[in-house]
Amino acid sequence: MKKFIILFAFVLTASFASAQPVATSDQSLAWNYSDQDVADFMVNNFQIRYDSGEIIDAGMKRLGTTESYFDPLPSLTTGDHVANVRACRATDNCSVWGEDFNFTISVFPAPTGMRIVDTPEP
Repeated sequence: MKKFIILFAFVLTASFASAQPVATSDQSLAWNYSDQDVADFMVNNFQIRYDSGEIIDAGMKRLGTTESYFDPLPSLTTGDHVANVRACRATDNCSVWGEDFNFTISVFPAPTGMRIVDTPEP
């Protein structure tokens, strides 16, 4: 009976898990980093990696609230993506990559089927 209750609780929890965030190409990735850690570790830059690819220098753009930073999303294809952020200092010594952040890019589709047609009469 205990095994059944544990399995039921697991299935119930999994069924209510939230879907990953959906973003558009005009939004930004944001993260938190404490002011104390910036000072203690002399952090002067953040780096972002999308889909385990190229490393992007994100600078230190504040989101406007204390201890929050952001960087505009790059041009990404429609679909699922993974982002990681790490903190760096002038000596190019960086922290480990932060946890995976999974999200989906949704963009307006471009028109298709372009062609020349006779202009319809009014």
